[in-house]
Amino acid sequence: SNDDDCQRVVAEILADHGPVDVFVSNAGRSIRRSAKYQGGERFHDFQRLMSLNFFGALRMILGVRPSMVEQKCGHIVHVSSFGVPTRQPRFAGYCASKSALGGALQSMAGEVASQGVQISTVYMPLVQTKMVQSKGHSYDHFSMLTVDMACELIEHAIISKDCEVMDGPTRFLALVYFCRPSLIVALNSLVYGLESEQAPDGLRRAKSEHEMERRRKRNAQGGFTPLKALGSLLSFFAQLEMFWRRIGVVSIVRDPIIILILLLVLAVELVVATVMAVTSMVRRSVRSIRARLGRKVDLCEVDGSGDHVKEEQPMQPKILRSSSASHEAVVPPADANLSCRKSVAGRRGVGFAVKQLCFSVQRF
Repeated sequence: SNDDDCQRVVAEILADHGPVDVFVSNAGRSIRRSAKYQGGERFHDFQRLMSLNFFGALRMILGVRPSMVEQKCGHIVHVSSFGVPTRQPRFAGYCASKSALGGALQSMAGEVASQGVQISTVYMPLVQTKMVQSKGHSYDHFSMLTVDMACELIEHAIISKDCEVMDGPTRFLALVYFCRPSLIVALNSLVYGLESEQAPDGLRRAKSEHEMERRRKRNAQGGFTPLKALGSLLSFFAQLEMFWRRIGVVSIVRDPIIILILLLVLAVELVVATVMAVTSMVRRSVRSIRARLGRKVDLCEVDGSGDHVKEEQPMQPKILRSSSASHEAVVPPADANLSCRKSVAGRRGVGFAVKQLCFSVQRF
């Protein structure tokens, strides 16, 4: 990540080997940690990742680029991460550094394409190396490639010179995010909630250590978990695509299958959304009907036996006009007073809760 060191290494490479034909930017640093732990004093996580994964790699690429342009031939391969197109949680700093370099190279690709220089990006899944060995996290539910399988992806990028190289599960999730971003956000939120994480040093970590220990015991028992099921499914499709790539029919078979599965997912999402909307409307209608029925019941009287009696149409109140006063007095009918007295008597005699019917008196 040091500028002087990068310039010195580039000068030594050009002096010893001449112009570079293929440059693979693979070295980097990974930190898997929630963003809630990277604020304040741990903001240096982002600074270290950007310094090495972005600025260091970019210095090396810009150092070998002039020799490639001069000889009208060259290929730059950027090994990115599957977390960039799939928006994996807990990789905020790592994905930011990888996507920054990927964006710079994609912009540079249009500048050097006419000069015979190709640029490819490999969205590498997790590989079984020391980088995934962590005391604070468990990667047992991830679909990880072997080192040989990872080399095959890089070799495929060098031979085919494709602008982007990614495995089937990553491409499928990227397409789903393009069509329905909310589905991938919901899936990542579910995975984030099911995973356990140990707090970094210096923070309260008793609860996280307990969760990690409980997870290790559960995984040691070999029981079924949703994360293991998801990882096994993604691993199956990754292995299947690797087989298709070896026999040379990956693009012919993979792309139609991905499109069909994507259409199926979108159709299921539409059906589920429709059912949820109809269910919500029905529930609101039922609540509205119950509220109306409740108001009607409140207007009914209850006799001594507890049975509801339909209320008769009350008589209109009489209006007494006074010639000496400028106001009018409204007197409720006798039937209304009688009904109220009967209701009170029934309540006192039997002990049931009776609603007393009262008529509002308006002033004309």
